[in-house]
Amino acid sequence: MSNNVYIPGGYCLKARCIQNSEIAHTPPYIREIFDWLVKEVNHKDYKMTDKVIRRGQCVRDYNDIREGLSWFVGFRKEKYKKWQVAKAVKWLRDRDMIRTQKLTRKMLFTVVNYNYYQDFKNYDLRNENESNAESNYDSNTDSVAKSATKATMKAPREQRGASRINNTTKKNQKEKASNMTPFLDLSLKFHCKQKADDLSHQDFIGELTQQSKIIINGANELYALHKSGESFEDIKRVLDFILSNTGNNNGWAGWKKNVVSLRSLRNKSKNDEMKYFQIKNQIPAKKKKPVGYGLR
Repeated sequence: MSNNVYIPGGYCLKARCIQNSEIAHTPPYIREIFDWLVKEVNHKDYKMTDKVIRRGQCVRDYNDIREGLSWFVGFRKEKYKKWQVAKAVKWLRDRDMIRTQKLTRKMLFTVVNYNYYQDFKNYDLRNENESNAESNYDSNTDSVAKSATKATMKAPREQRGASRINNTTKKNQKEKASNMTPFLDLSLKFHCKQKADDLSHQDFIGELTQQSKIIINGANELYALHKSGESFEDIKRVLDFILSNTGNNNGWAGWKKNVVSLRSLRNKSKNDEMKYFQIKNQIPAKKKKPVGYGLR
């Protein structure tokens, strides 16, 4: 296809042979917790402060697992019991499917043989005949596509007009995605800095990436400010100031603790002033030395 629609967030493979293993007949919460850990571990090495979390590893605790697998019954939020998580972890650890290591606050989980099961080359069992059949299928598909193109040329005017509108929409979406990239980077660096400084937020669970909910929401806020007339440099300068403003001796906690998430930047105060401009107006006119705080 010429216009592929890629699925964000990556993927993880699950071998069908798991149906023949012991875990296939365990209680559902054990299977679900194992699948959740496979989904949560890093797909590549990641440096966290002074420790490198390897591919196939993640830093979590029992509360993270319970929260990650929670569900709703009406308006009531349900979670697995702590003893269920502990039992599942012990079951998986006893069978060497995972390994755990206690850290200061959380645990380091390692999925055993992660690299082997997540390498698609280990599932490639096609022979030469199947490869030839696939080639024939591709050539047939091309012929069908050409026939469909000719049929489209003869389509009614209304249908061709709708097709042009769809193409324009896709083009606009691609342009927006391209324009969003620098704001996603800003949002990611800002929130990673806040999380590294032990500031708490309900969305600071697991590794933060450009696909994380809090990162996307923050980028949308920054992009909306940019569309309203704010320059990229001004937005970056405001974020630097937030991270450097840690309060004073009069009891003021500072903007750093009051703006943990960028989603509140466009909120308005009682005098109808947007929080972003309220912060921007407090930035000194001249700075002797700019402070990066990881955003440059």
